Amino acid sequence: MNTMVNGRNVISAALLVAILVVSTVPVGAWISMSYNSQEKVQVFGGTLRDWYGVNDSITVFALLWRPYGGPLEGRNVTITVLRDGEVILSTTAVTDETGRATVTFRPETAGEYEVIVRYGDTAVEKWFKVIAVPPYYFAGKEAATVPGRPVTLRWTLMKPYTRRPYTGNVNLTVEFNGKTESVTLTPVNGTVEYTFTPGETGTAYLRLDGREAGTVYVAPAAVEAVIIAPHDVYRGENVTLSVFAVDFDGRPYTGKLNLSVHYRAAGDWELRDGGSYTVALDGGYGSVTITIPENATELNLRLTIGDYTLDSVWVRAVDRPSTSTGSGGVTLRISPERTLAKPGESLSLEITASEKITGDYNVMVTWYRWTGNGWNLPEETNVTLVHFEDTDSVYKRIEVPDDAYYGRVSLGGAVAYIYVIRPRLWADFDYVDFIYDPTTGEIVTANNVTVRAWLQNRTRDWIPEWSDLYRGLPNETVHIYTPEGVFNATTNKYGMIETTVPYSPSSLPVGFGEEMNKEWALIIHRSGAYDLDSIEVNKIHVQLNLTPEGITASKYYDWHGRPISIPVVLELSRFVTREWDELSIGDTASWYWNGSELREETKLAPGKYLASILPAGWLCNEGSCGTGDGVYSTHEFYLLPEGLELNHMYSAPDLNNITIPIRLPGRGVFYFRTYDGVYVGTTDDEGNGVLRLEAPYTSDWIHYDGTFGFVTENVSILGIDWWFGVEIGKDVLPPAVDVSVSPKVQEIGKNVTLTYRVSDDYGLKTVNIAVTNVTDVLLNRTIEASGSRRVEGTINFTVRGLEDYMVTVTAVDGSGHVSTKTVNFYGKAVKSSVVDFSENETHEINVENETEIKVAANETGQVEVNVTVASEIENDTAKFKMESSGYEDLKYIKVETNDTVNYRWVVLNITYTDEELRKLGVAESAISLFYWNGSEWIDLAKHVGETVKDSSPYGNITVYGFGRDTDRNYVWANVSHLSEYSLGVMLPDLKVVEISAANAVAGRETEVSVTLANDGGAVDGDFTVSLYANGTLVKTERVSGIGAGEEKTVKFTWTPDRSGTYTLKAIVDEDGAITESNETNNELSAEVRVAPAPKVNKGTAVTRMNYIGYLYYHRLSRRFDELYNESLRKGVDNETLTAALEHRKLAEEYYEKAEEFGPVLQNLSNPQVLAPLRRAYLEMLKAVRILEEALG
Repeated sequence: MNTMVNGRNVISAALLVAILVVSTVPVGAWISMSYNSQEKVQVFGGTLRDWYGVNDSITVFALLWRPYGGPLEGRNVTITVLRDGEVILSTTAVTDETGRATVTFRPETAGEYEVIVRYGDTAVEKWFKVIAVPPYYFAGKEAATVPGRPVTLRWTLMKPYTRRPYTGNVNLTVEFNGKTESVTLTPVNGTVEYTFTPGETGTAYLRLDGREAGTVYVAPAAVEAVIIAPHDVYRGENVTLSVFAVDFDGRPYTGKLNLSVHYRAAGDWELRDGGSYTVALDGGYGSVTITIPENATELNLRLTIGDYTLDSVWVRAVDRPSTSTGSGGVTLRISPERTLAKPGESLSLEITASEKITGDYNVMVTWYRWTGNGWNLPEETNVTLVHFEDTDSVYKRIEVPDDAYYGRVSLGGAVAYIYVIRPRLWADFDYVDFIYDPTTGEIVTANNVTVRAWLQNRTRDWIPEWSDLYRGLPNETVHIYTPEGVFNATTNKYGMIETTVPYSPSSLPVGFGEEMNKEWALIIHRSGAYDLDSIEVNKIHVQLNLTPEGITASKYYDWHGRPISIPVVLELSRFVTREWDELSIGDTASWYWNGSELREETKLAPGKYLASILPAGWLCNEGSCGTGDGVYSTHEFYLLPEGLELNHMYSAPDLNNITIPIRLPGRGVFYFRTYDGVYVGTTDDEGNGVLRLEAPYTSDWIHYDGTFGFVTENVSILGIDWWFGVEIGKDVLPPAVDVSVSPKVQEIGKNVTLTYRVSDDYGLKTVNIAVTNVTDVLLNRTIEASGSRRVEGTINFTVRGLEDYMVTVTAVDGSGHVSTKTVNFYGKAVKSSVVDFSENETHEINVENETEIKVAANETGQVEVNVTVASEIENDTAKFKMESSGYEDLKYIKVETNDTVNYRWVVLNITYTDEELRKLGVAESAISLFYWNGSEWIDLAKHVGETVKDSSPYGNITVYGFGRDTDRNYVWANVSHLSEYSLGVMLPDLKVVEISAANAVAGRETEVSVTLANDGGAVDGDFTVSLYANGTLVKTERVSGIGAGEEKTVKFTWTPDRSGTYTLKAIVDEDGAITESNETNNELSAEVRVAPAPKVNKGTAVTRMNYIGYLYYHRLSRRFDELYNESLRKGVDNETLTAALEHRKLAEEYYEKAEEFGPVLQNLSNPQVLAPLRRAYLEMLKAVRILEEALG
């Protein structure tokens, strides 16, 4: 260890080979800054890398800089280095003419190192790590199981410098409940595996050659649960918490869980017992009401089963806000609310009251000092008095300090802000490129990297009305410090630089963690404006798709999709969430992958999946990527179930009415948890519900990041990372449509009245009314609504034949939303005749050449016979019986007489058409003739030679014969009397019984098998089978016929376009080509999961960066239009206008590239949008600056 002897440094050689030098180049990463307010000096210190190898040369530096004065020369600084808390180096160094001093040493021992740089009373501290590179790397595991349930863990071991599989034996040790087991494992293509089957609860710790390799949590029950609690609760009041729980297979959990409450009181860090509660869950959901202690400041809510923690959340305890406006109802105001000031300026602020008052009031003035950047500003607060003497207005003098950047003046709820314009500096380094030699396994990095920076006058916050003052600073020198040296660049007339600086790789292997190869650069201006940015080696990108049949993956060098075959390890497992951890359940799959494409057939059940790659890279699907800064990175994928409809983009009429329609796979409960609030809702029997959101801020675009979860009877998923984007002030609902027909059954040649009513709160565009029969469009009328909110009317339509009709009303509103409603109506023919049965002969009655009745009777005299033939059963009870039995009526025949006829026999010949059968999609063998006996339909084909009792005056009916003539398209029956008959068909009952899919990987094809069954009558025509993924149509296949009771399998090819949880949904006969006895069972869903994200905010960061870029681009675009018009009025020269237009054209071209992935607002989380959108913003900024410069 390092000790001080007579003021000199004595350094232990066992820890360090040190060379103390004073250098002009600070070599070596993490940089910290502290501001010495007494001397007004910025103190920088640290290293220029995060990680080093043992025996690397490490340079620790200090830099002193006085804003607007520059570097400080000849000042003493103390530099101390500690390893794991022990001082190994401490020395005093003197800054040179650049303000810098450095110490260089070589560590011989790995460990955590700390750097402390002191200048006077000001110190900066930073940490870095020294490591010994191991012989292999692997991805660690965290898993969950229950006693008796085995879990298989697999690790694929990779050599660090060549990325080849490790082949040597490894020793695995397992520590579980006080017992240790050691196993020697031999890798197969670099992969080792171990199956752990616990007999009791506990926690198992696994190590490979002494290195932490995994943890297995053995719970008393296979349960995943979450607590949904408000972020803030009120002291002394009751609050109701929601609890959701499912088992490891995604089924809703029913049972009891324990909730324990602990809290902290004001001024006391210790946790106190706040009681224990039992939460009873039924169908995956339960709630519990707890009481918040009067003295609580924050509470920890812990949900357990036995001793096993399922979830834990912290909430803040606050007093319920007062509804009063202040003492005596007086409200105060400080004006102006925003002031732009200069250093040293004296300002006068007016403080007004809502009424005359008397007394002294405390005014708090907080100043944030300029330290060169816009964050971590040192602050100083002073309290001063103002006196009111029976007045409603006083003035307060405020002095602006010389080093002020931002001030806040407050009195009660009144606040005013004071801003000072200062230079601000932003820097951005490109990724360092690399190439891979598969023969040697060597990775060679580029020897330079591009840096861009922008120097601009700015206030702490962007104030739109001051945007004209936010100008780039031209012809200014910017100093760039990297591990390779110091480099200077001069800003152009827009305050920007773009230059290249050298890059040298470290001694550590490339890719195994961002810190391994990351350098840091300090960019600083004479004013003290500075920025810190990292220089990082590029990461590979893996596009991954999962399906139930397996996985497919593609590997790319960068966002531009250049394939690469550099080896990686890819791993996959199902997981549950426990507090903030993702725990694998079941087996872990692991592959050593040295090509650019991967296809692996392995059965994947629906659920949540966690994918990881080693070394760390980007795991992506369409529009979503995740990475990590460790040795490996992970990303979550969700296979959403059939029936779950969940989108990202919505709109709302105003900030007070933000509603998101939710569709679950049936009745259930759902939640959405964000940083700003928690929401719980329910759905009805059809799965329909509404998520009502509060606006966390005022804007025309609200973005919500959070987690969504739900439980239903058959399927449940908790903890889905999801975001909603809501555009305010837009139409969100489709038109309301109603249509009716009177009468529904009408005689041929007579009219029916069609009545339609359509409305939309935001205005209609068109309304279309169409009437069709089986084959033709008989009426088609379109009404141009021109924004009207209501369109209604009637149409008279003449029934032309004995057939089925449909009237369809389709409405389109101004936002493009479409609504449709269809109603059926029918034609009928009535024939009345007088039949003379005085002679023993056969009589014939023909109705519209579609129904022929032959009658022989033992009667004399005349009988009035009325025959009604309709395309719809007019008897409601009889119609219900027919449909509920799985049959469809083609014709309805009712015969009425004015006297009882003593029939000898009756023959009915009922015709049908091929078009009718094609419409229904049924075979001719399914047609039969039915008799209504007063309570049920009798299938005559099944009772030939039988006498069946009925409620007619005859007491029964005898069936003498039955037949079908498929050549002449009619059905006949010989019966004992006339009454009510129907020509009907046994309808098919098509349904999907199974969906089987290979593991889907983003961007790759996979096969999906859909198995169909027909539980009804035979299908003779073609019908469709459609496959959907998350509500988006994948493909529709046609199937030609299916027999009664038959099963068929249809194959699909599916290429998922993004990662996440998918719901594969198969729908048979979606277009209704086949009329079925049950139209509600034509769908089936299966969950498919496509890989989980690490707990890093990369995706959120990309979303926010894209959103900021989108906002700034459009703000600058509007600003350009204003400046261009002003430039034309003031006669700015053509050369300047042409230059500005060229940059604007470039900006628009880059913006078009950003929209190649779809509208920017709908692709905020897509990292591929980031680069072109950023370029668009910068080019538009250049165009604006040219015009601003010209206008002075």
